[in-house]
Amino acid sequence: MREFLFFLFLFVHFNSSPLFAQHFNWTRQNSNSTASLRGLAVVNDTVVWASGSGGTILRTLNGGMQWEKLPAPSDSLDFRSLWVFNAQEALIASAGQPARIYRTGDGGRHWQLVYADTTGKAFFDAISFWDPLRGLALSDPIEGKILLLQTQDGGWNWSPIALPAAEKEEAFFAASNASIAMAAPEKVWIGTGGGAIRVLHSPDGGERWQIQAIPLQRKSAASGLYALSFATEQQGVAVGGAYDQPEEGSQAAVYTRNGGKRWHLPQTAPRGYRSGLAHLPGTSTYISVGTRGTDVSRDGGKNWSALNDENLNSIRFSPAGRRAWAVGAQGAVFVIDVTAEKD
Repeated sequence: MREFLFFLFLFVHFNSSPLFAQHFNWTRQNSNSTASLRGLAVVNDTVVWASGSGGTILRTLNGGMQWEKLPAPSDSLDFRSLWVFNAQEALIASAGQPARIYRTGDGGRHWQLVYADTTGKAFFDAISFWDPLRGLALSDPIEGKILLLQTQDGGWNWSPIALPAAEKEEAFFAASNASIAMAAPEKVWIGTGGGAIRVLHSPDGGERWQIQAIPLQRKSAASGLYALSFATEQQGVAVGGAYDQPEEGSQAAVYTRNGGKRWHLPQTAPRGYRSGLAHLPGTSTYISVGTRGTDVSRDGGKNWSALNDENLNSIRFSPAGRRAWAVGAQGAVFVIDVTAEKD
C-alpha cells in the first residue's frame, strides 16, 4: 500500500509540475451544417451535442466522426442555450422570441415544450445544472427585473427566482451558453454586461444573492462578461470584452482566487474579445475562444497566450479532460485532443 501511494504521489507531482505541459491538437470535423453554432455540451469523449441558428440541433455518438442533424421543434428559433444529461436527454432554449424551453428524452427525435414565455420580452441566454435535477435558466431582464428560472425535477417544470434589480440597460450575453457558472454543491455566479459589468453570486442555490465588483471598463453596450468557469469553489475565470471592439483585449478577462470576493485583471491579457471559456479538469488551465482567435491560460487566468486564430463561439472539455470540442460560425466544429508532454 505504501509503495502504491508513493508512486501515485510521483505521478500526480510530475504531471502537475511545470516540466509537463498540455498540448492541444486541433482537428476540424464535418458538421454537415452551415449554422452559427453556440450551444455545446460534451457528455464524454464520444457523445457531444451542439445547437444554434435556424433551429439547428446536432449530435454525435462516435466522437465526431459523424454528426447527425436532429429534428427540431422549430426551424425559425436560434437555440443558443443547451444542456445535455446523456445521449438521450437534453434541454434547449431559444434566444429571442418566442422564448421557449424544450426537453427531449429520446435523443432528439421528439421535443416537449416545458416552458413558454408569456410576456413577449424574454430572451434566454444560458442553462446550467448542479446535478441531474437542479438547474437554472437565465433570460435578459424584463422591465428591469432579471428573469431567472429554477427547476427541481430535471427541467420538466420551471419557476422564477427573485434576484437583485437590474441596473439600467444591464443584460446578459447568449454567445456561448456560459453566462452561468456553477460549483458544488449549490454555488452559482452570473456575469452581466451592457449597462453594468458585475457578477451576481449566490452561495446557496439562489436563496441569497451578493453583488461582486469587476475591474472592467464599459466600452460600449456590447461590453461585459460573456463566459465564466470555476475550477473550484474559490478559483474561477471570466472572459468577455466588447463584441463590437474585438481587437481590444485589455478588458477581456478577469480571475479570482477567493470565490469572487475579489476579481483581478490578468498580467497578460487575451488578444481580444472572447465569448467562450472552458476549464481543463484537474488543472489550472483554461481556454477561451472568440471571433478573432483562441487563447490559453495555464495559471488560472493570470496570463494568457495565443493558440490559434479560428473564429469560434464556444468550447467545452469532456469530464475526463482528454478531449474538448469548439464550435463557431458556418457550422464550424473542432475536436481538440489533449496530450501531456515534457517541455
